[in-house]
Amino acid sequence: MTAEPRSHASPVRPTDAALTAVLEAFEDVIGEPLPHGTDTVPEDVESWTSLSHVHLVTEIESRLGVVMPERYLVPGHSLAGLVSAAREAGP
Repeated sequence: MTAEPRSHASPVRPTDAALTAVLEAFEDVIGEPLPHGTDTVPEDVESWTSLSHVHLVTEIESRLGVVMPERYLVPGHSLAGLVSAAREAGP
C-alpha cells in the first residue's frame, strides 16, 4: 500500500471566517477552481486579472466588514496572503 502524495496547498479550516470569506469571494468573483489551493496566485488563473483582483479584495472586505491594507489591491499575493491580510484587518 502506497501513501497518497501530499498536497503543498495550505490546510483548510472551515471554522476560519477569513478563510471561508476568501474562498467564497474567490468562487463568486473569479469563478474558477483553485489549482494550488490557498497557494494559488493570479498567474495560475487566467481570469484573475488586475480588475478582478480589486473586485476580489473589495468583496472580501465587504464579507468580513474590514478594510485591508492598500498594498493588497495590487495583484501578486496568493490566496493565503489575502487570508492573512483579512485576519490582520479583522476585529
